Amino acid sequence: MNGFARAAGWAFVGQIPGTRKRVNQRMRIGSGIAKSVRILIMLLLSWVWASSGDEAWGALTDGLVAYYPFDGNANDATANGHHGVLYGSVGYAPGIRGQAAVFQGNGYITAVDNSVGNLGTSGSLVFWMRPAAQSLDGAEHRPWEKDYGTWWMFLFHGSNFFMTLKGAPSYRDNGIELVNPITAGEWYSIIAVKSGQTVDTYINGLHVDSKSTGADYMTTSAYMTFGRSQYWNSQYFWGMIDEARVYDRALTAAEIADLSVPEPQAMGLLLAAGLLLRRRATHQPRT
Repeated sequence: MNGFARAAGWAFVGQIPGTRKRVNQRMRIGSGIAKSVRILIMLLLSWVWASSGDEAWGALTDGLVAYYPFDGNANDATANGHHGVLYGSVGYAPGIRGQAAVFQGNGYITAVDNSVGNLGTSGSLVFWMRPAAQSLDGAEHRPWEKDYGTWWMFLFHGSNFFMTLKGAPSYRDNGIELVNPITAGEWYSIIAVKSGQTVDTYINGLHVDSKSTGADYMTTSAYMTFGRSQYWNSQYFWGMIDEARVYDRALTAAEIADLSVPEPQAMGLLLAAGLLLRRRATHQPRT
């Protein structure tokens, strides 16, 4: 139908009382239904995506020695009972998945069993971290460590973030420099994988460096600690820590990739779609 015919047709329809209004309303209804269908499809895809992400995170239990989700407490979520004990002031706030532990420079968490965190011929350390500006003030701050004898630790010095190992006694010179510079208020996925005497480190899923530990085993009587130096009783961390895991095996590349991506937040997507539906429902159609 050419433009003249369409114009003539609308002119004729316009002569019928109320016809143009009813046609316009039906067109708007049809458009609204199509948009609602698209929103429902988006919700369904969001649910599938979030469910698959939850399964990927939850399925990584092989060799899991301790798991601290920090969902309102410092309990070990495995059946091994390596719970953490809080000292000083440690809070909780929304994190990368559920809640996260909030450290404000005057509190820390120590595992009740000093065997947890010892790394044998293979093992992996996983956690998410969101440093506050106070951790970048030039002093040393330790978010997670097991420091004495054959040690491992993650620490800040200035705006740089390091991991130091048994084979790297001078962490500023010989440690693994993970991020330089690091940004306050940003979430980072940190993973260290030990295989034999080699430790490979990853940040946000990207391989950063490899270092020798100088020892097949990394065992110590020190207690694994979040939020400060257990050895020096100082060097408090400011910021948030979430989803900390200790494995007694080396994670695979696929597992590292899975744990380095924030879990899909289905509720956020549902809320966005709900707000869109509400906006459609409250919108006053033109006549």
